[in-house]
Amino acid sequence: EARVPVLQLRFDGWLPVDLTTAGGEDSDAVDRVLREVFATASDAEGSQAALALARLAKAFAKAWKLEGAAKGLPSSTVWACLAACFLQSEGLLGPSAGRLRLSAGLFAALLAFVVRLGRRAHR
Repeated sequence: EARVPVLQLRFDGWLPVDLTTAGGEDSDAVDRVLREVFATASDAEGSQAALALARLAKAFAKAWKLEGAAKGLPSSTVWACLAACFLQSEGLLGPSAGRLRLSAGLFAALLAFVVRLGRRAHR
């Protein structure tokens, strides 16, 4: 059964560690969990906007060659998770979610969020 890399890390600066998910049913489980997270938007239109933002992030990353765990970059699954993390941090998902609508400004804010994450030291 094929294993799909989600993220590649280096432990202690030298030991490569791959976080993987098996293809098939496990991939479906990740998609199902993300759909459940996106469904916590304030309304159905917001849930659709959350899914669209994740798809847009994945398409953007692919078009600009910014995805691919085998190349040491975030996988498309990680890009979807980044979108979910961003929306949660902005209070647009969860029990007290604000109104969520897809816009160029929202996408720009997601990219700024990703840039900020990349500037932080990870230890």
